Amino acid sequence: MQIKKKERMGKGEMPSGGRSYASRNHSGREGGEYGKNNSRRTAHAKSVSRPSAGNPSHIGRDTAAKKLSPAQAALAQYDAGGVRLQKYIADCGLMSRRAAEDEIRAGNVTVNGETAEIGTRVYPLRDIILLHGERVLPSAGKEYILLNKPTGYVTTMSDEHDRRCVASLVEDVGCRVYPCGRLDMDSEGLLIMTNDGDLANKLTHPKHSLPKIYHVKVSSEITFDQLKALNTAMEIDGYTILPVLTELVRRSEGTSTLRMELYEGRNRQIRKMCEQVGLDVLKLRRIAIGNIKLGDLRAGKWRRLTDSEVAYLKGIGSKT
Repeated sequence: MQIKKKERMGKGEMPSGGRSYASRNHSGREGGEYGKNNSRRTAHAKSVSRPSAGNPSHIGRDTAAKKLSPAQAALAQYDAGGVRLQKYIADCGLMSRRAAEDEIRAGNVTVNGETAEIGTRVYPLRDIILLHGERVLPSAGKEYILLNKPTGYVTTMSDEHDRRCVASLVEDVGCRVYPCGRLDMDSEGLLIMTNDGDLANKLTHPKHSLPKIYHVKVSSEITFDQLKALNTAMEIDGYTILPVLTELVRRSEGTSTLRMELYEGRNRQIRKMCEQVGLDVLKLRRIAIGNIKLGDLRAGKWRRLTDSEVAYLKGIGSKT
């Protein structure tokens, strides 16, 4: 993804068009065409005229009267009533809504030259929204990816310690996608990635918790008492976790493989559970999230979710 660096703005000036903090479409072209005809907008948030409720602005009428580019059309969908800033950033496929709130809270987001606050209502067809000094624009389309994360990768888009990130494994998707949830650096397996902010928010929200299923190889032949203990409501780091359905898959000389089904995702929960009953984890692999299964996808490879898989995820929590 190519991005536009922040320009020095004088009073009454706006950044020029060009590259932006936007996701790419499948042809490799950037989705950010907006910004070519904005010289008359001011750089100060208070000087931008806002449409009154139920009364679309002249900009909305003007854009409706002419054919918009795909990028402008993506912006225009928010024009009538605006959109909360954190939702807009998530919709652009840059990160989840919660991560966007963290960026806003840290002062890394500006709207028309002013540091933004969580909940700020923006009108992206007119407002200049910058994240770390780079223009935020919508992606060309929604992508839903299943990655088989190998061990040795952190589940982030960048890392201050220069560790390998899952972002490097999905560079050929055609646009920026980010992980829904996490897997420890030493764990492997199924990881869902997307640029759909609403879906990412749903998948990471506790009330929509899906069962996450793991195969866990431990360094001894598990006893009946250990297996029984793993199925109880254990206390981890001062918190009583929900019972985890744990079953023995196979046992061989010196090792055991367990199937563990979690509805919570506390930090290193499985490893801490095993440690508490005297088991050392040799290998931890996520094989499914709800009805989404890893299958025989090779480590480090990704595939697009099928239409039925996407529909299943979007339908989570919906009333029938």
